[in-house]
Amino acid sequence: MTNKFWIRSSLLILLGLFVYTTTFSQRSKRSDRSRQEQPKLVDKLWYGGGFALGFFGGGLPGFQSSEFFVGISPMVGYKITDIVSVGPRMEVSLLTGRYDNGISVEKNTAVNYGGGVFGRLRFFDILFAHAEYGYINQAIPVFRNGGIETDRLGSDQFLLGLGYNSGYPWGSEIYILYDLLAPEDTVELPISFRFGFTYLF
Repeated sequence: MTNKFWIRSSLLILLGLFVYTTTFSQRSKRSDRSRQEQPKLVDKLWYGGGFALGFFGGGLPGFQSSEFFVGISPMVGYKITDIVSVGPRMEVSLLTGRYDNGISVEKNTAVNYGGGVFGRLRFFDILFAHAEYGYINQAIPVFRNGGIETDRLGSDQFLLGLGYNSGYPWGSEIYILYDLLAPEDTVELPISFRFGFTYLF
C-alpha cells in the first residue's frame, strides 16, 4: 500500500471525526437550549399560607365560656399562565375552651381540619379573584351526659371573592370570600376574611 492510500485514509477518518463531532456538538447545543427554554415544574410554583388566632366567649349557649383558637392554612399554586394559577389548600386549627355550667368548669380541646382546590386570576399586579371548592370538618362543643363533649360538623364550601396582594417575590395578602353553599338556616354569615403571606405569587 502506498503512502497516498494512508494519507487519503487518514484524511477521510479525520473528516469523518470532524463531521461527527460537529453534528454531536450541534445536537447537544439544541438539546441544552430546549432544556433551558422549557421551565421546570418548580419554576412555575408559588407558595402561600395564612394563619388564624383568636379569643372569644359565649361559644356554648347557656354557659359562661372562654375559647381560644389557633390555626394555619398552607397552599401551593401552579402558574398555568402569568396571571392564572391553580392548586391545593389545606387548613388545620386547634380549638380549646373552658365552659362554666354553674356547678363546675369543664375543659375541652378539639381540632378542626379541611382542604380543597383553588383557582386564582391576578390582575393589575396587586389584585386577584379567588375561587375555591373545599371541605371543612369543625368541632362543635355540646353539653351532654353532665359534661362537655364534641360533635363534628362536616360541610362543603364553594367560595368566591376578591383580594389584594402587596408584591413580589414576598407579599402579604388579604381577601374576602363568600360561601355559595352556606346553609340558610344558620345565623352565621357566609362571609370570611383571610390574611396571609405569599412567595413568588
